[in-house]
Amino acid sequence: MKLKYFLLFLTLSILLLSCSSLKVDSVHNRSFDFTNFSTYKILKELPTLPDGSQMPSLTYNLIASAIDFEMSKRGVGKNDLFANFGIIWYTSLDEKVYTTGESLSGWQSYFNESDSGMLIIDIIDLENNGVVWRGWAKDVLSSQNLEERINASVSEILSKYPPDNILGLDR
Repeated sequence: MKLKYFLLFLTLSILLLSCSSLKVDSVHNRSFDFTNFSTYKILKELPTLPDGSQMPSLTYNLIASAIDFEMSKRGVGKNDLFANFGIIWYTSLDEKVYTTGESLSGWQSYFNESDSGMLIIDIIDLENNGVVWRGWAKDVLSSQNLEERINASVSEILSKYPPDNILGLDR
C-alpha cells in the first residue's frame, strides 16, 4: 500500500515539475522614444547552403510567423522597404547564449552561461543600428511541443513591448 502512494506521489511530482511556466523578462533603453516605431522588418536571415540557396528551417519559420502574428495584433505592420525598426532573434540550445550574436555584447549580464533552450528577441533602431529593447524566455526550445512553446513564448515576450515608458521618459 505504501508503494502505491509513493508511486502516486512520484508521478505527481514529475508531472508538476515538467509543467513549469515560462521565465520571461525584458530590458530596454529607458531614454529611447518608441512612439515612432510603426513598421518593422525581420533582420534575421536563414543560413545558406553551399550552392547559395537558403536552408529551410522549421524553428526560423515558427519564430518569424509568431512574431508577425504578435506584431499584427499590436497594430504594427511589416514593411521590408520602409521599416522603422528591425527584429532579430537568437536561440540557444546547449551553448552559451551570448556567443551566438554580435549585438548581444553589453547585454551579457542578463544571461547565465548555463541558460539553454532560450529565445531572445531584439528590437533594433535602424537609424543608429542599436538594440533598444530586448526580451527573452528561458526553457523554450527544450520542449516536445515546439510550435506551442514558441508561440506562447513569443506572445509572452512581446507582451512586454512596447515598454511602459514608450516616450523615453524615465519614471
